[in-house]
Amino acid sequence: MVKYTRREALKSGTAVTITTGLAGWSQPHDDRDNDVTLNRVQDPDGEPVEEVRLLSIAQGDAPARFEYGRLVADNLRELGFQVSYDAQPTAQYLESRAEPPFPWHLQVRRAGDGFEPAEAIFRSFFHSDNIGPGQSNLYAYENPEVDELIDEQAQTTDPEQRTELIHQIQQILREDMPVVPLLVQERVMPYNQDRFQNPVSILEQGIGSFWNYVNIEPVNEDQANLRTSMAEDLNALNPLDQVARGNREMLRLIYDRLMRVTPDLEPEPWAASSVELVDETTIEVSLREGMTFHDGEDVTAEDVKFSYEYGAENSPTLETRTEPIESIETESDLDLVFNLSNPSAPFLTSALSRVFIIPQHIWENVPEDIEADAAIDWQNPEAVGSGPFQVESAQFDSQVQLTAFEDHFNPPNVDGLTRAIIADIRAGIRAFETGDLDMLSWELPVDDIARFEQNESVGLESALMMSIHHIGYNLREDLFANRDVRRALAHAIPQEIIIDTIYGGTGSIIYNPISIGFENWYWDDVEPYESSLDVARQQLEEIGFQWDGDGQIHYPADFSTMATTTQSS
Repeated sequence: MVKYTRREALKSGTAVTITTGLAGWSQPHDDRDNDVTLNRVQDPDGEPVEEVRLLSIAQGDAPARFEYGRLVADNLRELGFQVSYDAQPTAQYLESRAEPPFPWHLQVRRAGDGFEPAEAIFRSFFHSDNIGPGQSNLYAYENPEVDELIDEQAQTTDPEQRTELIHQIQQILREDMPVVPLLVQERVMPYNQDRFQNPVSILEQGIGSFWNYVNIEPVNEDQANLRTSMAEDLNALNPLDQVARGNREMLRLIYDRLMRVTPDLEPEPWAASSVELVDETTIEVSLREGMTFHDGEDVTAEDVKFSYEYGAENSPTLETRTEPIESIETESDLDLVFNLSNPSAPFLTSALSRVFIIPQHIWENVPEDIEADAAIDWQNPEAVGSGPFQVESAQFDSQVQLTAFEDHFNPPNVDGLTRAIIADIRAGIRAFETGDLDMLSWELPVDDIARFEQNESVGLESALMMSIHHIGYNLREDLFANRDVRRALAHAIPQEIIIDTIYGGTGSIIYNPISIGFENWYWDDVEPYESSLDVARQQLEEIGFQWDGDGQIHYPADFSTMATTTQSS
């Protein structure tokens, strides 16, 4: 067995293969040797740095994220910071990270799923238009040059020119460091291959994808109900609320979209029979004939128009996706025209492929006819869409039962789907092993992958993720409004240990806030940050930080003025 110490791994700055497990990381901080030598002074010039609050996700919901969050907290303590590590259940975590008073300085996060960096990452995470309560720029990063480049690339239809702009965005973000990119994960998911066959796994979503649910086949026709779950709450079936991954997975099955991104990552017509780009700002769409909602009402062009306009008014997510639309004209029951205010390179992928078609006859009186203050707050337990599955019953504290919608133009191969509500990933794995579940649409921990590889009844499917793991800084806080501090602390995050040990090599390190799954869009002409607490300490010292006799870090005397001048390039 390879022997190693955290000090050696941190100071090497190179990827290593580690096979000793995580036991040493679980020890309290005070029981371990420090990995860094702090230059202490008797009377520091500035005030002590306040406690740093690191927000993460509960161990039962995401074991690996919990572990590397704890490792980052330990490294910050070794640098002299006082750190509170707050690992919360998923629902509480999602609320805490996004709403005022933003009770965190740093957060462990995996986000950005989607097949368009313009929306999924750059515009969502880093555009200043998205700063504010309920908005997706959680870090309050603001750089006018980045805003301009994000807007420009979204309107650039020439692929080579757009790629160059996307690379420029990454170069600036690399300098400004509003987040520290960590890795893209290779998600490994299990299914019972004694009961089901021919799964379809795609990038990011794995076998939790729409394409798997409609294409996977039962081995025996009398066992055609697919039982699944994932380690994330399902708390609504509201097509306006697409923030939580657990909600989106079910919504994709119940509600159709004009287009869908195929397993080959190409947008193709779905509910639309044709999509024609008349020019850079005019798109003509014709619907399939004979489509109906689950309640028997026809799907019309007016429903589509309503879906886009109502969504833009009632959902922050859909407001962003529909932003390029200047107007929508219906020309017949099945034909409509989208008029854009400017050319939009990602429009087919981010708007036509991600806005759900909802029935106007149900939603036009929402929220007036429901027990909710806003349309986006409706749980919608009897959701009516036009997709390949329809809702049989929904108890959000136990399970949701869907059945095949046989009148759909592409009905699924299974008769039904049961989505069990589980407490955490360990409960899901136990239910899978006892035969109560046929599939898990959430990645397995490393130890379970090795165990399931020996089980002939278990099939394993893997998928590289498009979303990225990263540590995000809260730039509302003076400490992290300073770009030099952000760049210094990036050295305290040991990417090699995280990917090799915690994830067992199931993924790839990244140095930009974009997945390598985007291939040529990923800017790879970049020098890795050395993972070294000594380098982090040296850079903090150069900024002017000092350490007292107890090892507590103190601000430079003039830090309040420094903090306002180095937020961005």
